[in-house]
This record gives sequence, C-alpha cells and structure tokens, in this order.
Amino acid sequence: LNSTPLPVLRVTGMFTPAGSATVSLSNGPPGAPFLIAASGAPGYQAGGPLFLGEILIDPVNWFPLLSGNLSGTGDFSVTLPLAGIAPTFFHLPVFLQGIVLDPGGTYWRVSNATVATIRP
Repeated sequence: LNSTPLPVLRVTGMFTPAGSATVSLSNGPPGAPFLIAASGAPGYQAGGPLFLGEILIDPVNWFPLLSGNLSGTGDFSVTLPLAGIAPTFFHLPVFLQGIVLDPGGTYWRVSNATVATIRP
C-alpha cells in the first residue's frame, strides 16, 4: 500500500495506413529500464513475486516492441509511422503492456494493458 503507483501506458494517434501511433509510458521511476511488449491476444497471469501488477497480455506469445530507459522524469514517448504496414495486419487487435524495473532492481512494475487496431 505504501508503494508508488504503477506505470501508465497510452497509445494514441491516427490508426490508418497513412497515420501514426504514439506510444508513451509514464509514471515510472526516473531512468529505469523498461520494456513495452505486444501480443496478438489478451491473456491473464498473476505476476508472481517478481512483479507488481498483473500481466494482461498473452503471457506466452508476446514480443518486445520497444525497450530502453525512461527519462529523468520517468517518461518515454515515441511516434511510429504506420505507412508500409501490410494489409494482412489491418483489423487485427494488438495488445500492449509496459514493464518497468523498480529502483531497487527487485520488482518489475507492470502497467495497464491497452489495445490498438489499424483500420484502412
């Protein structure tokens, strides 16, 4: 109960083949390592002793989308162009979730999950 709030993941933009998506992770510890994972399916797994929060994307079939270190204010943001995305990916949901290492290096702090879909 005395722990700092979990990170917040947001995905915004114009989700069309000519648009772009902005992925941002905020509310994390300054300079902490992070990973934003993507999956084609939702899922649930209790995080267990190494995680604070719940894993809400497919816990088996996921891939790393973005990684690095948060800024000195505990934020990260990047805008990704969607031009060139193959039409076979249109209308498919992509589930995203962020994970940030806490300052003590003991726990992975898990953000909310969100979903995005590219529409022609």
